Amino acid sequence: MDAPFRGNTTKAEAKGRSRQENQDELGVCRIRRQTADDRRPQTLGSGFVVKDLQIFPGVSFSYCLISSDKVFLKDCNIECYFLDFKKLNSADLETVELTHVADEPSNFTRTSGLVLIPINPSKKQKKYNKDHSIFTYRPFKVANEGIPPDEDLKTLKCYFVEEDSGRTNFSLTSLALKRSETNSMQYQLHEVNEPPHTKYGDILSRGGHRKPYGAVILKPSKKEFVAVGALTFADNEERNICCPLFPLPLHTSKYQ
Repeated sequence: MDAPFRGNTTKAEAKGRSRQENQDELGVCRIRRQTADDRRPQTLGSGFVVKDLQIFPGVSFSYCLISSDKVFLKDCNIECYFLDFKKLNSADLETVELTHVADEPSNFTRTSGLVLIPINPSKKQKKYNKDHSIFTYRPFKVANEGIPPDEDLKTLKCYFVEEDSGRTNFSLTSLALKRSETNSMQYQLHEVNEPPHTKYGDILSRGGHRKPYGAVILKPSKKEFVAVGALTFADNEERNICCPLFPLPLHTSKYQ
């Protein structure tokens, strides 16, 4: 995202502006799980953090992790989950232990194939205080007002994790999201020099280490990126692309 020239700036101001310009990469996370039976962590999907997500009129989550319900099953143990974020101008990763910032599972919300997990600064782990990056520059603002069915989606992009061959690090893949020309209720992901992707297998055919479940859908604004929805897939054999857009039709359910 291009930024206007502002003359001389301090190092802190330059870093803050760079974080803002690269928020599309800094706000997306790889979600891993490692149980006692796992020899190494398993990557389950992608996720992202938002702020001020409206749940009901007048009720919002201050901070919330969003991913697919295929990443967080109903019987999952969040003590086994880790979030990996990219760092600015570094190959290192910022890893967050989910159990230290997540709310009680009884407060998680499931809707439209997604799981919404309220997160808060930790009262026990000082490094996860209100100044931690997961509560400062990583969260996206949310388009709570929604997108009209006839609005052009040409500026929307979907961002998801693509691991390297050793699965130690990852890059972020961004694909343009568009409505089908023949059915405005169907969505497609577009990749350069490739036919439109309409199902899960299409996306993986171009990269077996892609993790599209729980990917964020972003719309560039004047100075930032705004989250307008998330990517998941239908529970059918084809696993067709589904794109729940904000605001979501919400209902609360407890993990079993």
